[in-house]
Amino acid sequence: MKYANIGPLDNRPGTLSEDLETLHDELEWQLSRNEQNHADMLDTIRRAYDHALDECWDEFGNVICDDARNLYHIEQLTYALQEFAPPYCVFCESADGYGYFPDWCALEELPKVSCNGFQETGERPKSGEYVFVNDHGNTSLMSIDDGSETEIWSIV
Repeated sequence: MKYANIGPLDNRPGTLSEDLETLHDELEWQLSRNEQNHADMLDTIRRAYDHALDECWDEFGNVICDDARNLYHIEQLTYALQEFAPPYCVFCESADGYGYFPDWCALEELPKVSCNGFQETGERPKSGEYVFVNDHGNTSLMSIDDGSETEIWSIV
């Protein structure tokens, strides 16, 4: 799976029609990036996407749904886009618009290692994921498998 990038999409909160178009475009992009992988899951997502297309756009690309239908399809597309969120992240709406953001509640459950520039606090697990926070506050989700460390994602 090719995960989405963490952060807001290039949009600002708008009307329901504008939000629907933003989510439609993002889902179309994520589906095209992942065509070769996870065919079963993508088929399910594509069906939800096609259903929204059939109900919400005319043959000229104009949004034709009423607000209630828009809300329903926004919810369905948001749920589908969650599949492309990186580990321990969620796809949701924030003050910056829709996007992929760390799930801080879920991350709180993981071991945490902090570095103040000279010394680390916390203990790295022998295997699995943990959160690393450097002396500047940058946060990384790390994974240890067979003694090898891998950065899954990092935010500033």
